[in-house]
Amino acid sequence: MVFDKKKYNILLYLFFSFLIFSCGLDSIPYLEKPLFTHIQNVTDNQYLEFGTSDVENQALGGWYRGFTVLYRIYATKEACEADIALIERQNTSQPYNVATWLQNTKGYHFLKREPATSTGVLVPPASHNRTVRIRLFDYGTELKGLYIDNMNEAQVKRDDDDNSDFSIINLAVDVSAQDAPSDVQLVSSQDTTLGTDIEYRYVAFFAVTLGLDTHFSPLYSELLSLGWIELQ
Repeated sequence: MVFDKKKYNILLYLFFSFLIFSCGLDSIPYLEKPLFTHIQNVTDNQYLEFGTSDVENQALGGWYRGFTVLYRIYATKEACEADIALIERQNTSQPYNVATWLQNTKGYHFLKREPATSTGVLVPPASHNRTVRIRLFDYGTELKGLYIDNMNEAQVKRDDDDNSDFSIINLAVDVSAQDAPSDVQLVSSQDTTLGTDIEYRYVAFFAVTLGLDTHFSPLYSELLSLGWIELQ
């Protein structure tokens, strides 16, 4: 057999490349995003809803921590919908960094629940997929709350110092950033079309699956847009 040095060098390079990549890189768990069931974009019978992807994420074991919802409050439906469209484009281009970007750049907050769970997550994991429904206001015979498979499990609150309920927020157009709630997208003081006192009444929502990476840092799935709700 004739020794082929060129082929030998290629095989040697591939072998060591495999060792470097298999041993030197951390394993990053892949989280399946929540499942679509409903988009909220009308002002009648307003509720948020999504399906959990528990079954799809079970293989991750302890890395998988459950589901939560991010939100931000806007003055107008147009501003709210424009930001939703921008976030959905970002979700398409950088799906596994978008939840961090949503918090750090867009100023989104996590919904809180009362009573809180031991891990602080909105919807803890389970062995089977479930339907999560959130109402900010009573509708007919169904009271406001966080429903999991039609069972009212908790109340949802804003992520502020007072754990406030969701209601219309009134702010002067020239309110300083220090005095404004951090979960509100302030109208520019240069925008005179809305007058001097602004009602912030539209809220955008995105659901996301939570987990941990191999360094126990937060890990997120792609976002699932839930639409928007008009506050009462």
